[in-house]
Amino acid sequence: MSWLIAGKVKPPQYSPFHLDRKTLVEEVERGHWSVAAIRAPGGFGKTTLLAEFCRRAKRRNEIAGWLTLDEDDTAETIAHYLGFALEEAGFPVAGSATDGAGRLNRIAKAIGDDRRPCLLVFDELESLRGSAVDALNQLLQFAPPNLRLMFGMRRNPGLDLSTVVLHGRGVEYGPDWLRFSKAEVSTYFDDSLSHRELVAFTERTEGWPVALGLLRHERSTQRHVATFDPVVGRDAHVSGLALDWLGHRLFRSVSGEDFELLVDLAQFDWIEPGVVDEVLNRDDSARRLAALEPLDGLAQPIERGHGEWRLHPMIKAYCEERLKRTDPERYRELHGAIGTAMARRKHIASAVRHADRANDIALLAEILLGAGGLGLFLQEGMARFGNTLELLTEPVTVRYPRLAMLQCRVLVYRSKLAEALALFERTRLGTADFTRDPAGGNERLLHYEASYMRAILVGFGALPFTNDGVEELVSTHALLKGDDEVAPALAAGHAVLAFGAYQSLGMFEHAGEYADEAEATFEQLDSPHGRFHLHLNIGMVALACGRAAEAERRYESAAGLVEQRLLGDRMLGQLVNVLQAELHLECNRLEPLRKLVLLVPVPFRNGAAWFEIVAAAHDVIVEWKFETGGVEAALGVLDALQESTRSRHLAAASRHLAAVRIGHLARDGRVEDAQRYWVDRRLPAQDDELMHPRGMAWREQEALVCARLRLLMASGRTRPARSLLRQYLALTHRNGLVRSRMRCLALSAVLEHQAGDLPVGTAHLVDYLRLMAATGFARPMVREAAAGRVLPDLLDGVTIEPAARGAADSLLRHLAQKDKPSTPDFSRREREILELLGQGKRDKEIARELSLTAHGIRYHLKNIYRKTGAAGRAEAVNWAIGRGVIR
Repeated sequence: MSWLIAGKVKPPQYSPFHLDRKTLVEEVERGHWSVAAIRAPGGFGKTTLLAEFCRRAKRRNEIAGWLTLDEDDTAETIAHYLGFALEEAGFPVAGSATDGAGRLNRIAKAIGDDRRPCLLVFDELESLRGSAVDALNQLLQFAPPNLRLMFGMRRNPGLDLSTVVLHGRGVEYGPDWLRFSKAEVSTYFDDSLSHRELVAFTERTEGWPVALGLLRHERSTQRHVATFDPVVGRDAHVSGLALDWLGHRLFRSVSGEDFELLVDLAQFDWIEPGVVDEVLNRDDSARRLAALEPLDGLAQPIERGHGEWRLHPMIKAYCEERLKRTDPERYRELHGAIGTAMARRKHIASAVRHADRANDIALLAEILLGAGGLGLFLQEGMARFGNTLELLTEPVTVRYPRLAMLQCRVLVYRSKLAEALALFERTRLGTADFTRDPAGGNERLLHYEASYMRAILVGFGALPFTNDGVEELVSTHALLKGDDEVAPALAAGHAVLAFGAYQSLGMFEHAGEYADEAEATFEQLDSPHGRFHLHLNIGMVALACGRAAEAERRYESAAGLVEQRLLGDRMLGQLVNVLQAELHLECNRLEPLRKLVLLVPVPFRNGAAWFEIVAAAHDVIVEWKFETGGVEAALGVLDALQESTRSRHLAAASRHLAAVRIGHLARDGRVEDAQRYWVDRRLPAQDDELMHPRGMAWREQEALVCARLRLLMASGRTRPARSLLRQYLALTHRNGLVRSRMRCLALSAVLEHQAGDLPVGTAHLVDYLRLMAATGFARPMVREAAAGRVLPDLLDGVTIEPAARGAADSLLRHLAQKDKPSTPDFSRREREILELLGQGKRDKEIARELSLTAHGIRYHLKNIYRKTGAAGRAEAVNWAIGRGVIR
């Protein structure tokens, strides 16, 4: 048999990257279909799957023939080659016939007379024309009962499959059936992908087997995945291998006119017929796209009933790059027109991307500033637009200073505070303190947006917090409220910042009016991003004032917005995690805290967090380390946090951490170390500086006062400690700082117990218990090592109201639980993994030894970290050894 004939009548061999799709094969075979057709574009694995059916039939000693078709085949050549295929299968058919249909009938009769099960596979059926299709239809109609027919095709050339399916004899499978599931993608890459990579590869290739195969090929050459971004990214370069496959295989049957249309359509982020027809000056784009049968399964509807489509990322990347290379002028012209059309329809993110591709700076500025400039991003959020703003380079921001303010906000969002501050200062100097716009733009809006950005830089710690700055923000807000040209979201954003400034200072009454104003505006604008930040700010005020239930509701509302409206923005989700964890900590709810604290990174670098949330994150992280590992563990994590804040020049956060460190040193009895650290960090030397600070947030003041009190108590200086307590208790009472008041009442009860003044200590403890009954805040007393002795001694023989007594009983239960050794239950597998980690073995070695996948190891490690509160392998092993879980 010649090699040409063999190529048509033998199924292909396994490819190096073959994946056994046992589930699909068994699904078809369970149906016992007489006819099965698989219809999908190129690269979906039709041939590979059909070859597997053929091989399985041969292993069952069935007759199994294979025939690859092409456009030159007729009824006669099909019959001729089918004879060779059956001969290859060990079933020669004697005799001949004058025409193809007659010979096919003879072959069918021979198979029927033999009675053995027989499978005939016809691949690339789309190539057939005329008499060849008629001959196969006749075979379909008169096939004997022991003959199974399977067809692979990109499109149906006219085979009468519908009759077979309606009569219950056959089935047809489309491209969706052939897509790789997430589990198959993982297996295909030998379980080597991280969870993030697995999700990205599955979503971006949409399970298209050839896209995954090309990606795996690139990875196998040891090059970084970024070299094959067409599979995993929107604006990627298409590799030579992909170019060859797409050009020679997928598009080989697409006419020149259709291909030109496809290339044009690929320039759009999504295919919306009205926009496409407007830009291309035509009225048939939707119909023409639907007629491109080779793309069936590779052009998907976005929203059913709306007529919007999107091309597969790999097809889109190929066509985009082709136009950019072959006709760069049309490429720029087309993207400029699309950007303009998108801006008119308020699809701003898409419009910006197209303006970038058109390399049209003026269009970019027109789109962004016309949509509201900075106000647009205050309404919609940074995550939605941040990645589209890489094009705001220095020439752009110099020419358009309002875009410089926008870029400042993006840099802050990405935790690049130093870069944001530098850009702000350059723009300030270039615009005479934000009074001149070189582009001839609106200078009042420039001033308002600069005021907003100055407040943001203050709130994130890049500029010092001053009372003058708060007054300037408030006065600017009064001006812009009456300016009709100001975007409502910008006015609401200023209100949020004014609210935040007042709440940071602990001036909650002043903050309230701005919260009401901003909330009404964001509701009217239907801005989930604005409402999210308001929920967090109002929740933090509620926490400070002891309204735990309100804080919990606000945080839950913010979390709901992240999941439902803000597309699961990971950075915003971290903010909620921090504040929910802080609330659990104050209430001493350790089990939910154990789960949440693992979601707070160490150090906390979230670019969307201002000082109050950074301070809350630090408190949670350090307190949890103290809870699970003692003072040394707390001091260890403080080192990492302090280094992080120094490197980012966050002065307030650095002072806050210094206060936390001093508190831990003092309660561990290291008085000299604590005193030296206070002096070295140049913290306030006099009580008056603590009580009447300028530009100090209430959280920073609380941390410094509590640290100073611990230092005084640890050094036996009862009188100055009492004096500071009296002053701070009066301040917290005036300002409604319930949380801070409870921390000082707990310290005061311990102080008076140590000093032997039991009546004063009892009075302060009873005040604490009354507040605890209202707030649920147990942690301020639970964190005190002496609390187990202080409570019984001070409450002995004292009559208190039922609510306070109930709080005392609850507090005693918390303290009893604290003293009880807490070792979580580990599964047998988790203990085995801990033992092997203790032996210094790596994930792959552990996986081999325990016969687990890489995903299985990561799953068990996640549970181990959750149960131990550890941040890594070494810490988990040390924790387990210290508690006797392993040796």
